[in-house]
Amino acid sequence: MSDANPAATAVPAVAAAVAARPYGRSLSDFWLDGEVGKLHPAEHKLLACAAEGTDCNLAEARPERLTADSSVRADFFRFLALGGDAQNPVHEHGLNVQGAWITGDLDLEGTRLAHEFMLADCCLDGNIILRGCRAQTIGLMGTHVNALRADRLEISGSLHLRDGFCAHGEVQLPGAKLGGDLDCSHAVFQCKDVALIAQNAIISGNCILNDGFFANGTVNLDGASIGGRLSCRDGIFACRDQALFAPRIKVADNVNLGDNCRVAGQISLQGAVIGGDLSFTGGVFDRNVKWEKIHDVVCINLRNAEIGGTLFWRQIVLSRGELNLAGASCRTLNMDRDSWEKPAQIRLDNFTYRGFNQLDETTSARFWLNWIDRQPVSHLTTKFRPKPYQQLADVLQSMGHEEEARVIRIERRRRHAEYVRYYEKRPSDPVARFYRGLNSFWNSVQGKAVGYGYRPGNAVIWLVLLSFLGALFYQVAAINGIMAPTHPLIYKEAVWDGKTGPLIAPKIPAACHQNWVYPQGKTASLCARSVPSEYSTFNALIYSIDVAIPVVDFRMQEDWSPRVVDWQSGETDWAGWWVRSWEWLQILLGWAFSLLFVSAIGGIIRRD
Repeated sequence: MSDANPAATAVPAVAAAVAARPYGRSLSDFWLDGEVGKLHPAEHKLLACAAEGTDCNLAEARPERLTADSSVRADFFRFLALGGDAQNPVHEHGLNVQGAWITGDLDLEGTRLAHEFMLADCCLDGNIILRGCRAQTIGLMGTHVNALRADRLEISGSLHLRDGFCAHGEVQLPGAKLGGDLDCSHAVFQCKDVALIAQNAIISGNCILNDGFFANGTVNLDGASIGGRLSCRDGIFACRDQALFAPRIKVADNVNLGDNCRVAGQISLQGAVIGGDLSFTGGVFDRNVKWEKIHDVVCINLRNAEIGGTLFWRQIVLSRGELNLAGASCRTLNMDRDSWEKPAQIRLDNFTYRGFNQLDETTSARFWLNWIDRQPVSHLTTKFRPKPYQQLADVLQSMGHEEEARVIRIERRRRHAEYVRYYEKRPSDPVARFYRGLNSFWNSVQGKAVGYGYRPGNAVIWLVLLSFLGALFYQVAAINGIMAPTHPLIYKEAVWDGKTGPLIAPKIPAACHQNWVYPQGKTASLCARSVPSEYSTFNALIYSIDVAIPVVDFRMQEDWSPRVVDWQSGETDWAGWWVRSWEWLQILLGWAFSLLFVSAIGGIIRRD
């Protein structure tokens, strides 16, 4: 049996375990030329500042070339970012470096950083790799890098890529989780394909792309979740295809794509959920922007987006293209007249909103018609969409703009009637085709007569016009002797010679038969007395009203009628026949207009 002391043999084993560290986790791994204590001057200074917790200012500005006073190896910086070693620990304040030129790739993949680190006005000739890294706060203010690969990065604080930060390659943040902000103010992303990708990233704070932010390629925020606001004030999105690709994005607060935000390509917010306002006010959406000649059509896609606040569309500069609001929803719309005239077309199918705010006092029904007519031509004709009209009318009605709402509803019915008449597939069955034609004709009559039931007063106007037109006909007929009395008492009590006394053989002078209303010649007074005093004196207007309006009875139509048979020859009096035919037509139109009026009033009562 061995007499060796177990405790004595354990001490060297523990010491060996402590000494066994991965490469790059001990300062001795970085001695230049194997000479102990030999480092680059900038690394010596950085090592001292890291121990003391002070800022390391290697240069007042970002170095334009590699020098001994600014050169720091990426692996050496990684050594300090991971906390150093037992003999060279890093202060709790972390690393704050300015003016360094870092050579090689800074690979922190899968690491956990105990302290924050900040690089200000530095230059990395390689990539920064932060895949799966966990950290507190990371800042790259004014720093130039080749690319930033930070898939699944987790930061309890904010990620600062601002104040002149520049990435020549992609900045990748898919699946990242940030406890604070993603701040890219005054940053430049040069990659022409995908400049910034933060797909499915979770940003608890704000996403800030403000103040000269420039992206040469696509900014991909697909499925990202932002706990604060998304602000692109004074940002530039120069990609000619998908400039801002953010379908399914969730933003708890406001989204600002206005305030001189300039976009050359498409903006896609399809299926987005926005808890606050969405503002395009003051945005510039132009395919021919100054920084590059672009020939693609600008498209802003808000399809199925949910905006919990207000959609602002004011002071817009848009050359041409499409604004897609199909299926989107917002609480209110804030817009001006000129801005809605900028897009080439606007998709409004199933776009829902509760109201408008800050409307121009001069806004009229014509403004709303012009707005809704900016839909694609197919949505107004061959593939008619009635929902945008109904939505707009309901909102205007709820806001007290009843006349404007009525105009929009009438336009909806008119467009639908045109669709049925010209574009709807025709049935093959002759009976069905006949009924369809009859229904189309009736819709046209309704539209002209009572504004599809929304303007019952039109029927009254038509009746008045019909009455005056009939009065003209009957007055001309009376002057020409066509109108004659119908009551038999006229013949029983007729006077032959004007003398009083019993009537032996009552007769009517022949001249009276020629014109009962306006008799001519010497017998005019006799003809006038041939009509009893209690008999109605013919009045063309009263007669026309009696004929045209079914519910009105002035008894004029009972006492007078057009003469259709010549009293001497017994043959048809064609002048009287045409007046009688007009009378029949007037009766038919009078009934039609009256029924339309009653049905329109009933429809209004039911709707109210």
